[in-house]
Amino acid sequence: MIQVLDNFLAPKVYNAISSSPFWLDPSFYWHDMNLDQSVGSHIVAALQKVQGTPFDSIIGFEYWGSTFSTDDEHVCTGEDGASYHLDIHVDKDEILHRETDEFVYPQWGAIVYWCDEVEGGEFRYWKDLHTFVDIKATSNRCVILDPSKPHGVLEVTSGVRRAITINFWDRFIRLKES
Repeated sequence: MIQVLDNFLAPKVYNAISSSPFWLDPSFYWHDMNLDQSVGSHIVAALQKVQGTPFDSIIGFEYWGSTFSTDDEHVCTGEDGASYHLDIHVDKDEILHRETDEFVYPQWGAIVYWCDEVEGGEFRYWKDLHTFVDIKATSNRCVILDPSKPHGVLEVTSGVRRAITINFWDRFIRLKES
């Protein structure tokens, strides 16, 4: 599953999130499906209007922001030989995985971009073992995906790439170790 939606958020919502203090400390956040005025709730409300998005069994979502630029020192070479700001991975319940080696995945996920005049920073997503697609980081673009499939963020070569990622869960997850 992968779907790309351009001009995703209404301009008023997009601009409000763009200038939000959220970007000063884009930590991980957990939220149940009782939406409020949080950044994540505004994005989820827009996703609920997209036909076919599976909310039936969802009890909550986690979300976080990321910012990558040419000033970042962390760039690595992926297994495929490409340069990455965020190496190839799958999204999973990280704490459970560290404790048990078990892989439990979100039901589905989405990424929304805030980036003007950025080069590089494409989202690389593997459809299967041998086939991937690169999706350009474009302002107000939403990518809906299966987060259990390998994916990563290619190196930003010019500009700044900001994004908010949301994963939807049918079970509670811990964001911090006890």
